[in-house]
Amino acid sequence: MDTTTLERAFTTWFGEQLELQVDTQIFRGSLPAELDTGVGVLLLDDIPSVNAGCNVYNLQVICKYHDRDEVRTLLDQLAALMPCYETAISDTITIKSMIRRGGGHPWKEQDNGRAKYFGSFNCVIALVG
Repeated sequence: MDTTTLERAFTTWFGEQLELQVDTQIFRGSLPAELDTGVGVLLLDDIPSVNAGCNVYNLQVICKYHDRDEVRTLLDQLAALMPCYETAISDTITIKSMIRRGGGHPWKEQDNGRAKYFGSFNCVIALVG
């Protein structure tokens, strides 16, 4: 599968689920350096699978906000989407399963001289095709 297309499709799908606008509030890949707050969707490595007909990947959703509670809310919203089975995220891509692999607690660090809170949510996705 074309991983660029997959990452775009997941960014759009998560944007719809979380009511975030693509390329304004949620982004494909890492967050732009100049961005003050936002969410990024990263399709990571593929995982070899013995399940014929499935492609399996690690996927990570990252975020940064000014307020710890905003990070916690996003992580909770992502957790509520899991597990996810037999869901079409585009005309050509169907999630066979998406299972939470772990979600981090908010952490604080400096970002462009200002304190920000960050979060990371990880899942494993199996796709038909």
